[in-house]
Amino acid sequence: MKRSLFTILFTIAILISYGQSKVTFKGTVEYNGKDKVVEVKENNRTIKTFPVNENGTFNGEISLDKLTQLSLGYSFCNLPIIAKPGRDITVSLGTQPYTGKLISGSPETQYYLDMRFLIYPADPKIVFHMPWHVYKKYQEDALLTKMRYSEIFCMAYNDMPPLFKKEVEQYNKYANFSLLINWPQFHVNTNKLTEFKEEADWRAHMETLFEQIEWNDPFLLGIPQYVSFAEYALNEKIKKVKNDKSFLLNSFDHIKNTVINPEIKEYFIYHYTNKYLKDESPSGREAVMAAFRESVKNPKFLAQAEKILADAKQFGSDAPAFDFTLEDVNGNMVTLSSFKGKVVYIDFWATWCAPCRAEIPHMNKLKEELKDNKDIVMICVSTDQAADKDKWKQMVKDMKMEGYQLFAGDKYPDIRKYYKISGIPHFTMIGKDGKIYKNMTIRPSNPQTKSVLIDLAK
Repeated sequence: MKRSLFTILFTIAILISYGQSKVTFKGTVEYNGKDKVVEVKENNRTIKTFPVNENGTFNGEISLDKLTQLSLGYSFCNLPIIAKPGRDITVSLGTQPYTGKLISGSPETQYYLDMRFLIYPADPKIVFHMPWHVYKKYQEDALLTKMRYSEIFCMAYNDMPPLFKKEVEQYNKYANFSLLINWPQFHVNTNKLTEFKEEADWRAHMETLFEQIEWNDPFLLGIPQYVSFAEYALNEKIKKVKNDKSFLLNSFDHIKNTVINPEIKEYFIYHYTNKYLKDESPSGREAVMAAFRESVKNPKFLAQAEKILADAKQFGSDAPAFDFTLEDVNGNMVTLSSFKGKVVYIDFWATWCAPCRAEIPHMNKLKEELKDNKDIVMICVSTDQAADKDKWKQMVKDMKMEGYQLFAGDKYPDIRKYYKISGIPHFTMIGKDGKIYKNMTIRPSNPQTKSVLIDLAK
């Protein structure tokens, strides 16, 4: 009898502990018929996927033995989640950045989300109207506020993962720095200015931020805001180098001289190769890959080298441009290859994308200045969801977007794949021969864009 009772109690204890080691997820997504799964990630690594049903619902569970920071990813949406064993978490996920919402099951997550967005005004135009010296002070105060708030947050939940406080602090720091990168452009556009008069002071301030970047802590590589801001700082330095070497070879030299930690050094050499090799000339790629293999010892990065080179040959400079036929704003079908013999400048954008909208006035101006050059064609391709087609048409009208305005719709996944679009706005130049001249090239707001197009059309 005692043995039977012990067995029953032991079984119950096992079942209870099993249930407490599980975290269940369920929710809804903005179902688009293309993104079929919700990804569960830990440290930017996918640990499980949940299939999305045709009615836009999903559910699943994972095993955890402690409080863990995860994220749920669907399309362009990425929702951070602090998951605790035994919890049932319900969420809703959109398809665009910042459209994820926690419904229930994780008060820690809600507190964290409140903290991340605590100091931002509801209307971003408020900060774009600020004078530069006011905005700079506002950002400095905002960072101090968020750091203090994150400290209180970690104290309130003392069973947080050991490195969580550090991750939150570094996220806040580099997200704060990154907000200053495009602020002058938004400030000029919002206030309809012809120039940013405080540019010298802004550049000096950015230099002080560059000096605060840490190059000796591999932990930071798991924070996307760190990687993107560090890359921006590296690019600003590399652009100043004047010699006969290519951008990528100059990048290797600068990274080797700037970055202290070997792991971070190899990561950025790999990151730059993966991102920019496609822009190298076919004859220059082998030299770059030789320098890459000489500089990198990480087996994972070396194993990717041939794939990077193959992708560059298929999708990079001098590769045939992927052809597509899309509907324009008037309902007519337009085929890319019909413009062979002309230089084509393509803008992949979306109505929800603030940096995309900021480029529209510059694109309109560029079209006006080059309207008499019959050898140059400029095309804008919307990557919006089908449900936003009317919104796209209205924005084309409201922002006086002339010329070829195309809607990608359900053809966007193929276009995104072949043009290696990882973010928007994304600009591509195609030569008269129908081959890619530059993929992910300079924006209309860049003063050099006009002359590059004219030279390419000669």
